[in-house]
Amino acid sequence: MARKSSGPDKPAVRKAHHGRYGAVARVSDHFNGGRDGKKTLPDIELDGSVSTPTLEFHAHRAASAQHVERIRYLMECEELAVSVSVLRQRLATAGKELDQRQQAVTDLSGPLSDEQLGQRRAGEHRTAEAIVRSRRAAERARPLAAARLARTEAADRVSALELELSSLEALLSVRQEIAASRAAFIHENALRRVASYFRRLVRRHPQGQRINAALKPGGPELPSWANGSDGALPR
Repeated sequence: MARKSSGPDKPAVRKAHHGRYGAVARVSDHFNGGRDGKKTLPDIELDGSVSTPTLEFHAHRAASAQHVERIRYLMECEELAVSVSVLRQRLATAGKELDQRQQAVTDLSGPLSDEQLGQRRAGEHRTAEAIVRSRRAAERARPLAAARLARTEAADRVSALELELSSLEALLSVRQEIAASRAAFIHENALRRVASYFRRLVRRHPQGQRINAALKPGGPELPSWANGSDGALPR
């Protein structure tokens, strides 16, 4: 009965790097594939699939490294995410203020009626009608100008908040892309190692041709958060 391998040799585990597929990793995968092939791992008559401790090791190792990248991203972006949330609340408040300022301008922009223009104040009973009408128009123009200024200032605050929010969201997006790229790099590196190991395994396994023709190693999977399909990373 075929003996089960204990997995990759420990020196290769300590020296392996998730980024560059270096000489040490190549030698390790070559050695492990040959070793497991000679031990007839996997026994396809019993297992029915290509699964060995080495393949499981690579899958678990890649998943662990990808999880570390996700945690690192979340820790780096925690403060940014809080700032984005606060800015969105401030922007909502500023937007309501802008709506109020716009309404004030609208209310003051309507034309004065003849009655309003002809309304006389104390001391104006002998003042010419044209002067009275001019004064009433000027009285309306002053609050209208103030309302327009307030509207402009409110609009400027909204624009500044939108710009700040856009910058923070862009920074979050860039950091997410970096984390996802790192996870994809780990995934691709693990697949390279699995492929190298599998090629050597097939060559040394007594049933190598049958394994190669009928079965393919699954390898580690790319986590859903790395391609944004589950929304696990805050935006």
